[in-house]
Amino acid sequence: MNNYINYYYNLYPTNIYNKPPYFYFDFNNEKYYFVIYERPLPEIKPLFELNIVMLNRNLPIHEIILNKDKNPLTFINNVPYVLLRINCNEMKKVNISDINFLHLYSEGLTVDPLLDRTDWGTLWSQKIDYIEYQFGHIGKKYPLLCECLGYFIGLGENAVSYINNTKREITNPIYERITISHKRIKPDCTLFELYNPLNFIMDYQIRDCAEYIKEQFFANNDIWSEIQEYFQHNSFSPYSLRLLYSRLLFPTYFFDQYELIITNQDDPESLNRIINKVNEYEQFLNDFYRFINVNGNIPPIEWLNKTNIN
Repeated sequence: MNNYINYYYNLYPTNIYNKPPYFYFDFNNEKYYFVIYERPLPEIKPLFELNIVMLNRNLPIHEIILNKDKNPLTFINNVPYVLLRINCNEMKKVNISDINFLHLYSEGLTVDPLLDRTDWGTLWSQKIDYIEYQFGHIGKKYPLLCECLGYFIGLGENAVSYINNTKREITNPIYERITISHKRIKPDCTLFELYNPLNFIMDYQIRDCAEYIKEQFFANNDIWSEIQEYFQHNSFSPYSLRLLYSRLLFPTYFFDQYELIITNQDDPESLNRIINKVNEYEQFLNDFYRFINVNGNIPPIEWLNKTNIN
């Protein structure tokens, strides 16, 4: 790997370390990661352009380093790599303040269509349809999935209806913040993942918050103090609150685990950590609804209200 780094980047580190799925090294008191690029190839151009904009805003995101051919991608044995220069403490665990900081400094960006993930209703419907089709062919292999899939499909359909109703009822929402976002913010996420431009998408500000809350909940971490902190430092329109609630409704945590199981990356019994918390999460959704509905203008999910009547 040293020869590639020398040739393509004119850098001559003493040692390059392999920590799959990436390589890393120090050079001139700066840290670099050489990582496999796993996204669609056309997305590298808007990602690189976004990287420049955010660096100019003095955010501590990793810098994509161009190779000798002025290209962000370097192909080694037909595998695309990107060299990143690290500008943060990459080992620090992420909290909701870190997420909020990134969002506040990534407002007002031009949204490239290749990075835009704001059409939740369509994306969620497509995911549900695909899983139903797929499971119709392989379901007999996974009895535990058979038992619970219907519940989570139903929860996902509730979320689709909620977001579609929101966009139909509020046809001209006031300016909604679209910021740098991520597919997921896992409980063990560090600043390396948060500030990695190869993880960036563009979405509503509340996406990362909602995914962080769900992941923390199912990791058995107390999240209410961070929720309160987040709301103390941000103001939200009814439209944003409804987006946030729909995102909490949609069971990404289950569908992610489903993918791991059917691709043999995890055992079906791993679902029990989710299944065992279903009732508790329903109560959380009900409590969260009351928390955000202080002005009485957020429509409820009726069956959740009935389920959680004391």
